[in-house]
Amino acid sequence: MRQLIELTGKSTYYQLLEVTSDSSAVHLKKSYYSLVRKFHPDNHMGNRELITPLKNLMVVISEAYKTLTNEEKRAAYDKSLASGGFRMQREKTGAEESIDEWMNRANECLRAKNFVGSIVWLRKCHEAAPESALHLAMLARSLGTISQYENEAVELFQKAIDLDPWKVPVYLQFGELLEEMELPERARSVYSKVLEISPTNAKAHERLALLEPDEDGEKRSSRMPHLFGRKN
Repeated sequence: MRQLIELTGKSTYYQLLEVTSDSSAVHLKKSYYSLVRKFHPDNHMGNRELITPLKNLMVVISEAYKTLTNEEKRAAYDKSLASGGFRMQREKTGAEESIDEWMNRANECLRAKNFVGSIVWLRKCHEAAPESALHLAMLARSLGTISQYENEAVELFQKAIDLDPWKVPVYLQFGELLEEMELPERARSVYSKVLEISPTNAKAHERLALLEPDEDGEKRSSRMPHLFGRKN
């Protein structure tokens, strides 16, 4: 793990993903998801000192994968490698700094339970970085607090999962929303997926147990109180 983290400062995207310039798209995808399974921060919560380095690692791994699977970006990257001008660790662009600022404002709104405000800032983040699973999940979380936006929240949670299928907190928040919407079977499916990724996850085990039908066919739990509150 530490060796891979060290690679982000001195190696190419090909070396980081353990592929070559001749590797097939299937091999590239397989290698990427293998690294995600091993090194996603959510799978190493017991090693708190590694969480921040692993988050940084996942950013670089994701950028590497997106670059090498996009023909135009890959051609530009290869050209930069050939000229010796590429650095894996780079300074933030103006757009990235703007996104950081919008995220800070969104988090301030979330702490104040101002979900309308967080939706505004998170939509800006999503528009600027549409491939970010984190932005999508946070936006979905905020939309889910307002009943008329529930369907959009479900769609965005599903898109966030497609972008990052190993992020356990996204599944848990999605499951909570589905419970609120009185869709227990869909919620069970989501919590079951959590256990495929993290078999010992206590929250998923708890929710699945409470969603099991009793002898009369009724669910053992009533509707789950929403984590962030609800606005009509």
